[in-house]
Amino acid sequence: MEKGKWQTIVFGSFRKISASFNTDTLTKQDIISSFETSGYHRTKSENEDRNDVMQTAFGGNINFRQDNFRLGMNVIHYHFSNSIQKQNEPYNLFAITGNNWTNASSDCSYTYHNFHLFGEFAIDKNLAKATVDGLLMSINSNVDVSVLYRNISKNYQALYADAFTENANPNNEKGLYTGISLHPLTNWRADAFFDLYKFPWLKYQVDAPSSGRDYFVQRMSIGARGIDILMQFLIEAILISLTA
Repeated sequence: MEKGKWQTIVFGSFRKISASFNTDTLTKQDIISSFETSGYHRTKSENEDRNDVMQTAFGGNINFRQDNFRLGMNVIHYHFSNSIQKQNEPYNLFAITGNNWTNASSDCSYTYHNFHLFGEFAIDKNLAKATVDGLLMSINSNVDVSVLYRNISKNYQALYADAFTENANPNNEKGLYTGISLHPLTNWRADAFFDLYKFPWLKYQVDAPSSGRDYFVQRMSIGARGIDILMQFLIEAILISLTA
């Protein structure tokens, strides 16, 4: 639905998904311990877990656009036929539980000449917070710069979400990414970035808060036969903190 500078989208979804189960010793009910997302159904147990859970999802989005400015509000709610309860491990302390889950967010972007600002702020059912904010700049015709900051609390949870993070899932991470691209000649370009990040809480197979940093430098020559990478240098340093 659209009127003037406003646009509204609503959606609904009903589908069966695959999951692994544990049996509650008190209620004798099957509890979802994890979702099967690999897509494989090779063994007897994998086939037994196939399409055993009914997932209902519905939500919407409201967008406002004016010239180079955009503002959006988003919400999505899930209901599962079985309750979710992850394994009792320290890294699962903030995992999704129960039959229902809700996420909401607000995102915006603004372009001014050669500057593009963008960001999103999100909360989940338990009011845990997450934010991703960035800036793209074309300083001149030969230099492009990017900066991205993310701060996703250790207890933030979202299903099917994706973001610019080191973690596979967008949670338990703070980080700052900066990048630069230089192209002084038509057939010559150099790219570099630095990414500094930390994980305030435990992770799977990591029993303490941890941090790391990535460096990347690449120079490319673009000729008639395509792109010839002349030099590429990548260092990844993972620093594990042993203090909580």
